[in-house]
Amino acid sequence: MGDIHPPTDLVHEVGRLIVQDEQIGAHDWQSLSLVVVLDGAPSMSGYVYDAAGKATPELPDDNGIFDAFERLRDAMQQDNPTKRPWRAALFQIRRPEMKATFQFEYEDPHRWDVTPRNFETKPEELRPKP
Repeated sequence: MGDIHPPTDLVHEVGRLIVQDEQIGAHDWQSLSLVVVLDGAPSMSGYVYDAAGKATPELPDDNGIFDAFERLRDAMQQDNPTKRPWRAALFQIRRPEMKATFQFEYEDPHRWDVTPRNFETKPEELRPKP
């Protein structure tokens, strides 16, 4: 898909909701990955990674995160020449710089799913890269 950039204000809102979440804040994390699927029933999966690199499955409470991702998807859909919405998003943050990155999936909403077949390798696949 072409370069459709997410609106900065919505990116900041998503990041703030995740970083300020109590579930996420309970961990001494150095990076995190959160997958949000908005295709059919909304779903989330994710990991926090500590300084030693250990991955722990963790999700924020849905304190408006789905709503923020839906607003982000809708805004990006308006800017998309094809008007197609993305179906899944991978949001990653690295500390201490708090660098946030997004990837969007327009075809396969299950691209980043954790399943019984991949649960041992998926944390590494989703780990934020420097």
